[in-house]
Amino acid sequence: MPIFWIIKLTIQRSFRSRISYIIFGLLILFLFVMPLTVLNDGSIKGKVQINLMWTMGGSLLLLSFFSLFNTILNIRADIAEKQIYSLETTPVARWQVLLGKLVAVFIMNLGLVSFTGVVCYCFILKDYYELKSANENAENSLANNPKDESSLLI
Repeated sequence: MPIFWIIKLTIQRSFRSRISYIIFGLLILFLFVMPLTVLNDGSIKGKVQINLMWTMGGSLLLLSFFSLFNTILNIRADIAEKQIYSLETTPVARWQVLLGKLVAVFIMNLGLVSFTGVVCYCFILKDYYELKSANENAENSLANNPKDESSLLI
């Protein structure tokens, strides 16, 4: 089926593109730096809300730019390399070419959104276990010395 070949070639061209590397680098930077720099209220709920709002929101913005630039650059490269003219002589319909390119971009975005979700989930889980252990230590300290007010500070 020609759509699968178009999908494969579009994905290969996207991975060879410099703009893809730049956006992947920004995504990695955004995913690993943003949760460490944004302040929250210290509760688990606050950390989750801030992490999801800023990290996922910013990542999805980057991914939308990736989709836009990737689609434009792939079609422009097909025209510049005159590959689009060779597709016109084959029995591949125009809708199949566009559908193949669109599906390729969707597949790449699905992978990147899944990666973004897993990274955010890992950060949230790490924060949850850190706060849980801090709360347990404070409760143990308060149980051992009920008049010590410093044990109330986490």
